[in-house]
Amino acid sequence: MAARQNIDFQFLSDVNNLKMHFDQDKLDKILYNLLSNAFKYTPENGNVSLSLKQVANKNKKRLEISVSDTGMGVTKENLPKIFKRFYQENKSMVSEYKGTGIGLALTKELVEIHGGEIKVDSEVGKGTTFTLYIPVLDDKPAG
Repeated sequence: MAARQNIDFQFLSDVNNLKMHFDQDKLDKILYNLLSNAFKYTPENGNVSLSLKQVANKNKKRLEISVSDTGMGVTKENLPKIFKRFYQENKSMVSEYKGTGIGLALTKELVEIHGGEIKVDSEVGKGTTFTLYIPVLDDKPAG
């Protein structure tokens, strides 16, 4: 998809290995939804990146997965709405892109099933970054 649209795709990771419980099918759907949206809304000669890193917050280890693009972006007013089922940004802005408005709602549900959370940051004309956090198992032995 990246080559066809002349979009630069980067994969960045500082993760060597992690112990996690996750549903591979659900994680595949999460990544597919986020990456397909990034490519769909990024113009030719734009950039899309996927990054992975392990972070710790309040003694909890989590995998941070970020998908960023240099696409059209989402208005500040609409950011809180994008995870609602059937919601789509201004129809005139996205009329050339087909969608049902289910993808991001499903993505959020799947992230939450994994005990995680998802955040979004966006600026119109500059792009969007979705960041999700999924718990990592503790390496400490029990007892």
